[in-house]
Amino acid sequence: MPESRPAREGREKADAVRFEHGLGRAPIRDLFGFIERNYPAVLVAVRPMADGPEGALLRAGERWLIIVNSDDQTLVRQRYAAAHELAHYLFDRDPVHLDGDLFGGDAPAETRANAFAVHLILPASVVRERIADGTFNPRKPEAVVTLAIEYGLSLQSLSWHLKNVLGLSDSERRRIADIPTPFRLASRLGLAEQVREERAARNRTSWPQQYLVLASRAFERGKLNEDELAQLLEDPELVSEIVGAPAD
Repeated sequence: MPESRPAREGREKADAVRFEHGLGRAPIRDLFGFIERNYPAVLVAVRPMADGPEGALLRAGERWLIIVNSDDQTLVRQRYAAAHELAHYLFDRDPVHLDGDLFGGDAPAETRANAFAVHLILPASVVRERIADGTFNPRKPEAVVTLAIEYGLSLQSLSWHLKNVLGLSDSERRRIADIPTPFRLASRLGLAEQVREERAARNRTSWPQQYLVLASRAFERGKLNEDELAQLLEDPELVSEIVGAPAD
């Protein structure tokens, strides 16, 4: 199936972003930090929102806020949501954009954002090179799970990516998406630390780095006391780091 224009635009923009920032073919492990460091007008906030959208892009004056829903979502899904919303910032810049389901629509803007997200996280060139040199076999669950964990991509997203890049059949795509207990398999492959990181991200709250800097400075200057800081950040461990005392 030929690549649609929105999908091509998303892929080309993702490749351009990787080239512009010298990423090569390496994984972007700290995607939230990458966005904030390279797009100063954009802040990234992560919060559990049981009835909220998977992701959102909001304009606030001269700033833009990417909001990622962590409600029962592992890190791979959160990272994908952030990349998807970054695409809306780069292409669309609607003052308010809500994505109730990242994969729930076929509008050109959503197709473009999904193509951008998946190619930013895992370039097609990586897949093709590893197929060519024999270091990746999409028919082996161990190889699929290892690649997904390495680049921080869910099996669902990876299955569609491989279908589009390699021309897999629908049955092959579903086999990849439905690999049972991928985290258990990843742990057996020596990736237990990455699995813990994925699971620990569920239901977390993460503030923009600039917000944390301002909160820390306010505490140091006596404009916030410890209780006020705790109420503001809603994270005892984070407050502990700023205050310099062990968390309870």
